[in-house]
Amino acid sequence: MTAVLGVDPGHKETGVTLVSSLEGVVWFDVIERADAEWRDYLDAVVDSVAKVRDLLDLVAIEDVKPPSAFMGGRRQFVSFAPLLGTARVLGAVEGFCIARGLPTTVVAPGKNGSAPLVYYRQRCPELVGSRERTGTSGLLRHARSAFDVAAQALVAATSMSPR
Repeated sequence: MTAVLGVDPGHKETGVTLVSSLEGVVWFDVIERADAEWRDYLDAVVDSVAKVRDLLDLVAIEDVKPPSAFMGGRRQFVSFAPLLGTARVLGAVEGFCIARGLPTTVVAPGKNGSAPLVYYRQRCPELVGSRERTGTSGLLRHARSAFDVAAQALVAATSMSPR
């Protein structure tokens, strides 16, 4: 059995989902920053990872997406605060893992957590809220993104393992 912890870092919310090759979703958490100080938010994210560190074989963290000056085909001002905040979370998780000798990989960003809700209802119903109609809102979207990050790493890990 391979267990991968997927992490979707964010400047406001972070999703953490433990996925097993045999059992699917084993555990998940969504940490909200809200009005918390950065230190408290980073501590909460790292504490969430620490809760399951003895159960996992790999930690997969979604990388930071580079900013674009264009959105919807139009040029616009780029706000770097979300990018820098996300990078802080990624660094905190990666630093924690490296300091404890946990195997870590960084997964490319893009489209994680954005499959149709029916996909998640079939594979991991606990990651879909009862009132959700689209996957673009709600805190569980971060847990679904972390699920996709873990699934990508799980596929890569099992395809590279000797048979």
